[in-house]
Amino acid sequence: MKEKKNITRHQVQHIIKKYKIQITGTFEVRGSGLVDVKGSVKLTGNKIFKLPLKFGNVTGNFYCKENGLKTLKGSPKFVGGSFNCSDNELTTLVDGPRYVGGSYFCNENNLISLKGCPAEIVGEFNCAVNSLESLKYGPKRVGENFYAHHNMLKTLIGSPAFVAGSFHVAANLLSNLEDCPDIIGLDFHFDCWIPSLYMASKNCHVGGVKIESLGRMDNSSSILPDLILSNQKSLPIQFKYAKYLEIWDISGFLNFENLNDILIDIDHGLV
Repeated sequence: MKEKKNITRHQVQHIIKKYKIQITGTFEVRGSGLVDVKGSVKLTGNKIFKLPLKFGNVTGNFYCKENGLKTLKGSPKFVGGSFNCSDNELTTLVDGPRYVGGSYFCNENNLISLKGCPAEIVGEFNCAVNSLESLKYGPKRVGENFYAHHNMLKTLIGSPAFVAGSFHVAANLLSNLEDCPDIIGLDFHFDCWIPSLYMASKNCHVGGVKIESLGRMDNSSSILPDLILSNQKSLPIQFKYAKYLEIWDISGFLNFENLNDILIDIDHGLV
């Protein structure tokens, strides 16, 4: 069997020129054929199904958006800055980086799974405008905002436990808020078409709540009651004590008596 030769530096330079790859910094070719970059890499606007080089470590940003990629094979395993593979044709994040030191953008693809995503994202995580039905395999901690709006989410299973910024899940097919994050540092964004704010046996600590009215994703006639919509400012406190209040049940029934009681308590200073 003929032994495969590793790529040479001259061949790498040829590929960089052919695909107009922008490297800010310097690169080295390992004996194994992986390309390490001290700096950033930008490879965008090509009609390619896979990356033309196999990267190892990239200390800066790695941008491979707007190509046509159907796989992340060849992606660096370590990215010191941000990783952007948005606007491609990916269905999964398998073979993507294991560590990203900045933000991770995989929005506007054909994702049906977040498998392959790092467990923790230091910056933002954006998986909006895909075909995800759940957030399973997604990051467990996000250091800034988390965007998952305009998907096909039927459940929040797989949501990160902690989001330091805002959590965006409007324009989905959610039936309730069960399995939402434990902590959202800023605002929890969902839409008015969700039929229930049931959270099961958990409390959710949020900085604020933003109820949006984006395009309806199904043919149902559901919309949150006026008493909820007109008292949005009270929702962070409702969510904080959700498992004790029994305002919503698993069937989506809203107990107006309990809701009115908590609204009175909030008016009297409950925090």
